Amino acid sequence: MVRGGRMHEMHYECYWELLSHIPSLEDPNISVRDESYEFNERFVSNGQARLLKDGKKLDVSSYGLSFSQQADFLKLTFVSEHSLGNKRIEDWFDADFFETNFWYIWTSMFAFQKWSSLAEMRRYMKRFIHLVDGLYKLGGVMRTKYNQYDSVVRPMKTYLEAKGVSFKMGCEVVDIDFNIAADKKTATVLHLKNKNEIVLGDNDYVFFTNGSITESTDNGSWDRAAELKGIAESGSWKLWKRIAAKDQAFGNPGPFCDDIDLQK
Repeated sequence: MVRGGRMHEMHYECYWELLSHIPSLEDPNISVRDESYEFNERFVSNGQARLLKDGKKLDVSSYGLSFSQQADFLKLTFVSEHSLGNKRIEDWFDADFFETNFWYIWTSMFAFQKWSSLAEMRRYMKRFIHLVDGLYKLGGVMRTKYNQYDSVVRPMKTYLEAKGVSFKMGCEVVDIDFNIAADKKTATVLHLKNKNEIVLGDNDYVFFTNGSITESTDNGSWDRAAELKGIAESGSWKLWKRIAAKDQAFGNPGPFCDDIDLQK
């Protein structure tokens, strides 16, 4: 298995601040942030073939957006997220938008589909609008020295273990009990798949992943196709559904996991 890389940019403010305190595994005298900064000074992203067709480079000097499509693009950044409801991207833009260089670059970079959430696209547009000028060559994109696991996760884990943090892998949380009051909601018990429980105290904090794009994925091989799995085989989706049933403030996982053919 090859671990994935991760694209970053300079304005991941909280992320870089955190990594400024984590020593590099290769040189404990420098931080992971400084290691990454130094790497990106030597290797500047400059994609020379962002789009290919029939084995040949496409001219991406223009994004190919009409004036009307540019207006739709800008309008989307200014409307409220609440007003978008459950709309899909294809509900906002005309059909020709999905044949533009901009869409091909955008969808290949952020993995959006035409039927993806319009509200989610709006979030990405507002978050990365300053990179649009350079997207055709990956301008402004930074990378860690190695894949994100070896460059970020392992150094953080090593740092925390030295501080006395215990990591227990393979402990699946299947439910969480809450004390739900009018003014706050407090987690009280974690229920594990092996029937054990973790009773939480006043000074305990719980962070959980309410759904994941990689949940229930499978690895294929040269002679076996990857198996398509659903909610039944999942951990985080079922956990989120159980929690959401207890209080509407915990959100609605349905739009993200109930239609596997659209969301896989």
